[in-house]
Order: sequence, then C-alpha cells, then structure tokens
Amino acid sequence: MIKTIKLAFSYLKYYKKQTLSLLLGTIMSVALMTGVGSLLNSGRIADIERIRTVYGDAHYMFDMNEGDFDDLQEALHTKDFTVEKAGILTVKKEVETPYPLTFVCADTNYMEMFHRDLLEGAYPQNSGEAALSERTIRNLGLKKTIGSTIVLDKDTYTLCGILSDQWDETNTKMKVFVSSDTELREDHPFLYVKFTENGRVLSQATAFSKDFHFDIHKIKRVSEITAYVGGDTTPSVLSILKTALSLPEGRLAYFWGTLNQNYNLTEKLILAALGIFAAFVIFSLFQVSLRKRTSQYSTLQILGMDERTTFGLLLSELYLILFAGYPIGAAVGNLAANAFYTRMGDIFVNQNIGMTKNGTHTADNRDVAAQIEVRSGSFHISFGVIIGSALFLIFLMLFVSLLLTSRMRKFTWIEMQSQNTYAGKQSRRIYSLRHGNMIGILSRRFLFERKGMFFSIIVSLSLAQFFFLGTTYVIQNVRIHNALTFKADDGLASDIQVYTESSPNRAKWITA
Repeated sequence: MIKTIKLAFSYLKYYKKQTLSLLLGTIMSVALMTGVGSLLNSGRIADIERIRTVYGDAHYMFDMNEGDFDDLQEALHTKDFTVEKAGILTVKKEVETPYPLTFVCADTNYMEMFHRDLLEGAYPQNSGEAALSERTIRNLGLKKTIGSTIVLDKDTYTLCGILSDQWDETNTKMKVFVSSDTELREDHPFLYVKFTENGRVLSQATAFSKDFHFDIHKIKRVSEITAYVGGDTTPSVLSILKTALSLPEGRLAYFWGTLNQNYNLTEKLILAALGIFAAFVIFSLFQVSLRKRTSQYSTLQILGMDERTTFGLLLSELYLILFAGYPIGAAVGNLAANAFYTRMGDIFVNQNIGMTKNGTHTADNRDVAAQIEVRSGSFHISFGVIIGSALFLIFLMLFVSLLLTSRMRKFTWIEMQSQNTYAGKQSRRIYSLRHGNMIGILSRRFLFERKGMFFSIIVSLSLAQFFFLGTTYVIQNVRIHNALTFKADDGLASDIQVYTESSPNRAKWITA
C-alpha cells in the first residue's frame, strides 16, 4: 500500500500540468459546495433569530389545569428532555366589549421569552396597578403618563408601567398586565416552555407531557421557531402525495410546497446540483489526465501489476489531490461566501417574516419600520455541509476509480500502449455520398467521436449556465422586491393615517 501511494505521488509530481488542473478543479468544486452551503446556513440562522425576535422564543404552551405540574421546578432536566426556560402566564379575566382585553399576570421568564421589555415605570406589584403596551395605550386612547388613572371594564387602575409591543398579527386581544394578588373572575395558568434545541424538540415535548400527565394531543405550538428546530410532526411523502392528488386543483404546487416546507428541498437540490457539477469536473479532468498515461499503466500490467493494484493507484492519486485541495477549497469558498454575505446577505433571508398581512398596527411608522426591518446577521460556517461534501467527494472518487479501472479492463495491452482507449475504431478515411462542407464534416466527426466526453461537456456547460441564470434571477428579484418595499414605506411617514372604529362599516380619514 505504501509503495502504491509513493508511485501515485511520483505520477502527480511528474505530470505537473495535469495535477495542477485536477487540483484547481477540486478546489473550485469544494469552494462552490462549502461556500453556497454556508450561505444557505447563514440565511437560515438569520431567519431563526428574526422569528425569535418577532414571535417569541417559547416552543409550546401547556394548560396547567390539565396536567400535574406541582413539582415542575424539580424536574427541569431528565434523560429524555431538558427545559431551557419556562414561563407562566395567568389569565385572570377576558372581556370582549367595548374592546377585546385579556387581564393577565406573568412571571419574568414569560416576559423575557416574548420580549415584553419594560420601557417606563415598573411592573405591577400591588392590586389596582396595571401595565400596558404602547399599542394598547394608543388603541384605547389613554394618556401615556405613568401614575395616571385609567378605567378598564368599569374598574379603576393606576398605570404603573409601559411595555414594549408584542408583534403577532394573529393576536387580536390586547393584554393588560396586573399584579399576582389582583382578584378577578378566574386564575387560569398557562405554562410556556422552551426546550433545549440540541435535540429534537418534539420528542422532548412528548416526554415532558408523559412525565407531567398531560395529554400530548392538547399541546399547542406557540412560535414559528418550533418548525425550525424539529418541533413539528413531519408527514410522509406518500401522505403528502395522496393529499395532493385529492385536491381539485393546484396539486403540483401543494405537493412541492409541502415537501419543501417539511424537508427543505430547495437547499438540498441546490447542493445536489453543485455535487453533480463537481462530479463532472473531477471525472472529466481525471479522465483526460489518465489517457495520457495509459501506455505506462499497460507497461506496469505487463510487468505484473494486477487490477487491484491499478485501482489502488488511481484511488491514491485522487485522494492525494483531495487531501491537498479540500482544506484550500473550503477556506477559499467560505472566505468568498463571507465577503458576499456581508454585502448581499439579504438575498438568503426570508423577507416575509413578521410582515403584516391584514394592514393592522400601522398607526406608528416607527413600530412598522422595526417590524419589517430585515437583517442578514453574521456569517456562519456550515460544518455539516463541509463534512457532507468531504464524504461525498470521498465516495465519488472511489466510484471514479472503479469506473476507470473497469474501462481499462476492456482494452488489450497493445491498445493501451498505442493509447487507443476509446470505444470506436479509428479510421483515417471519411466517406461522403454527396458533396458537402468539409469543415462541417470534420467538425461532426471529431465532435461526436467520443460521445461520453461530449455529453460531459454539454452537462457541465448547462449546469454552469443554470447557476449563472439562477443567481442573476435571485439578485434581480431581490432588487425589485426591495424597491417596491421602499416605495410602500414612503407613505408611512405621511400626515394621513387610517383607523377603524368599533363599527366595521365605518372608517375615517384623519389629517394630523
């Protein structure tokens, strides 16, 4: 084995041009796969962090009246689950008229998970005190003054604190935070839990429910972050296909959209296309390099080298180039990706996270700007893609060595000595039944003489064009989207604002 590696290393040193071209091809392929993988990973992490900011950091909600949560603080960590943070929200009263209000009391962990920061004043400590968000104060038409008296549902409270808004377009009721000793109609506690995201969140929630005798079918998902950390049940491909076929229309759109949502197909297809491109590059370059040395391989076989040693020699050459080029390619790819992500990272970030769909909560342009601002965040190297790409190239080079060794088996030593190692028989004569363009005849003859190589060139060019057009389309689409967003934002700072009164059929235009 050591002799085979030394011989392979000698070949690589002697044929410097072929070695350099194969090394550059490997570096380029590795740089593409690892760089694009890190770009996609950075965009995904930015999406997760934005979801945490917009929708909260909790994973699930449990009704504490349904389970046995008396010893909750004593069992936050077991072999089956780890609770990273748990907060309790106690609902004390809900009213629908004249405004939908929910009187609640929350602990510190709940306020931290949902980013309900205290902007002014203090949190309610005594009965008769209340803390409201800026949005609630604005919608109720109250004065934004600490210590002022407010009347809510015929009860009088003292405004002791002003909280930041919670952005959730599905939340229609405004929360009024009161003290824990405030006695109202009910005391209904809800437990909000955030599990550690190192393991699968859904399995942790199931184990948590069993330990506290809670019906797993009554678990409620709280934030969109749950879908990103393995907190949802993933339907099988067969069930998705059955549902798509049962639809009257939009079958393909539903099938692809559901698969992409649950299995993240877009990123996987991009990486798969890059892997195919790398396979064609490495195979084509190594095949050309090998054909220049077929006479030497035939001489070694005449001297007693068997097929197994030939396979080991080819594999050693490829692995030596891989071990030399992979670290360089990974470093170059991630450095280039970091520079690209720093300037144009918004391309890889979901622009719709936190965007309102019903047009509500637009009374203050500062709040809206904070909600729709998209940050690409910092660049993150995807070590999973780096390891996966390395394993892919290892198996790819193993397959290439097996394929080329099996091809060499088809030729005799004389054919290998003359380097006549392609399937067709050479002939110096060209027969023509009629007059034709000699340049065209020669081009067709030598272009299609080796159909495998011609096909490889076509596929490589097609993949390169696909990447170029796809990247151009994405960049242009993001530019148009950002331009339209800026145009839409121009009206937010105007003097005209819209609000709807309690009657759904009446609306007024007010000029400030």
